[in-house]
Amino acid sequence: MKLKIHRDGKEVSYMVLTKLSNGDIEIEFSETNSQYRGRGFASLLLNKAKAMADKMHRTLVTVIDPDKSGGLTYQQEFEWLIRHGFKSVREYEFEKHNYKSVMIRKACT
Repeated sequence: MKLKIHRDGKEVSYMVLTKLSNGDIEIEFSETNSQYRGRGFASLLLNKAKAMADKMHRTLVTVIDPDKSGGLTYQQEFEWLIRHGFKSVREYEFEKHNYKSVMIRKACT
C-alpha cells in the first residue's frame, strides 16, 4: 500500500507499507520531495499509518538504515520515530560505525 500527499498537482511525499506474514505492518520506505521537506508531510503520513495500524490492532515495524543520501540522519530519524511512539527493539552494527535499528509501535487499543 502506498500513502501519498499531493501538492501543486504532483506527488510530493509518500510512504510504502507492507503487511507482514504475522499481520503487522512494515513501513518499508518514506520519502518527501526535497522542495517540500520540513512541512510535516512525513509526519502526516506516519499519523495515517499509525491510525490504520490502531484500527487493525496491529504493530507498526520499521528499520532505520544509515545508508541514505539526503533526508534525515540516522539519529534524527530515530528521534522522530521515538516522538511518534516507537520503541527500539533491536540495534545492530551494519557496517563499521553504522547501525540499523528495528523500531516498533504497538497498536493503541
